Amino acid sequence: LGQRVHGQEARDILKRADMNRGVCYLPGAGDGRLALELARQSEMLIHVHDTKPAAIRELQQQADKAGLPIQRLLAETGSIDRFPHATNTLDVVFANQSDIWQRFSPNEVLRALRPEGIAILGGPRAKSLLEKWAKDLKGFESWSDEFGDWIQFSKPVPEGIGEWSHWEKSPDNNPVSEDQLIKAPYM
Repeated sequence: LGQRVHGQEARDILKRADMNRGVCYLPGAGDGRLALELARQSEMLIHVHDTKPAAIRELQQQADKAGLPIQRLLAETGSIDRFPHATNTLDVVFANQSDIWQRFSPNEVLRALRPEGIAILGGPRAKSLLEKWAKDLKGFESWSDEFGDWIQFSKPVPEGIGEWSHWEKSPDNNPVSEDQLIKAPYM
């Protein structure tokens, strides 16, 4: 039953996020089965971060047994108050343990998400906790299902960002961007 439940939860997450590739950050390992299912059902790199070394070791062993290489499922121990990612790098953030997602702020999620990246947070009996956590967040969707109470939001595209639809910016291969946000020095 547990594997079926995690399989359905992974399908629901991927359908809601409407993504099959990219980087998905999963703070909190839980029993590891959801992370494994997300990796099996998508082409995403699933990055799991937990404060408990035993949970990470167990997940790493399960991933090895399932034949999932580090390029598909990366599990690390560390603090989850601040995401271990650069700004604008995550495609999806999914957190289904209220004791975990209450430890970081909506601003931290928005910092790490790329423009139009998706965050889905919640869990069993989480409605009042979500309302408190997201009180200053604009433009989120909320719902309840058999897995719990949830919110979903995305990072808006900032004004002045350039559009790069091709390797050299556009079909005319002109590598000059109209982006107004990236300024020298770049490093």
